[in-house]
Amino acid sequence: MGADEDAVEEFAAWMRALHREAKKPSYTEIVRRIRAADPHASIVVSTISETLNGKRLPRWTTVEPIARALGGTDAVQECLNRWKRADAARTTAAPPPPAAPGRVVAADPLSGPGQDTIDPDTAPKTAPPATPQPDRPPRRKPLLVGRAGTAAAVGLALATWLTLPLWDGEDETPTGRTPSSTASDNTPATPGPGSSPAGRAPTAGASSAAPEEAISEAFRAGTHRAELVASAGESWSTPDGRVSITVPGASTVGDVQVLVITPSTSCPEVSLAMGEALVIPETPGPSWTRITPVRAWTKEIPSVETKFPDIHVRLQVDQGTGPVPRGKSCEQ
Repeated sequence: MGADEDAVEEFAAWMRALHREAKKPSYTEIVRRIRAADPHASIVVSTISETLNGKRLPRWTTVEPIARALGGTDAVQECLNRWKRADAARTTAAPPPPAAPGRVVAADPLSGPGQDTIDPDTAPKTAPPATPQPDRPPRRKPLLVGRAGTAAAVGLALATWLTLPLWDGEDETPTGRTPSSTASDNTPATPGPGSSPAGRAPTAGASSAAPEEAISEAFRAGTHRAELVASAGESWSTPDGRVSITVPGASTVGDVQVLVITPSTSCPEVSLAMGEALVIPETPGPSWTRITPVRAWTKEIPSVETKFPDIHVRLQVDQGTGPVPRGKSCEQ
């Protein structure tokens, strides 16, 4: 494991410790806190999972609202300092050693213009002649490379250079001031002339950040089944990670409460009867999600006296595109 990977893992371990100090709220609860402070925040469950598991070092604009939701304002400055150290270790990784240059041989004055010379020691050797060697070996002349060979080599190098990405949008420079809300992750900073985003060393009070990778997989239409226990604090997410569902403890067998979070909507607790559908369209976008409770039952534990047995709820979750089906909305 390289130094940059060690730094990212160390930062993720500190974030997990902050999560434990906050009594380990569910990822859905963290998203709810973030969007309560900033309704336009783009943080989803999969982003929090990647941050705490150390899969990569996210942008500071992604980390800051998570730290604020877990530890408040006091944790944000400490988180920023640790994030800068991890980012500095990642961006200052040692480059690979350059290839050893070849020995330069002076040009033969008889070779004429428009031609290069090659060191005879590095030129391909031919098989020795079968005839006996003369007493005085013939003079070895440098091999000449024609103008056509030089042009071909230069053309190949130029074509290779043109195919390399000149900028991948990795730059983002946070300042020591802690932002009050989550900024958009889609606006990369423009690198200066002659600079390289991957190899630029951070400056005091500012640092380049890794690009915000896709926070969830592409939308996938389909039908899914979710089973949750009310009051257990469980949350269920669709396979693409875009929709998170929680069943609060106020649910009953005949009246199921659901709390839903999507990339564009935080749907508060909505009461649904058996077979009644909650429909949430995405804004913007042609996709939609429909959530329908199909079964609810209690499950008592033998030899354990309780006035409020656990309520198990089974939901059918449909995702599709095109015309939005009928159903209850978040405002109802």
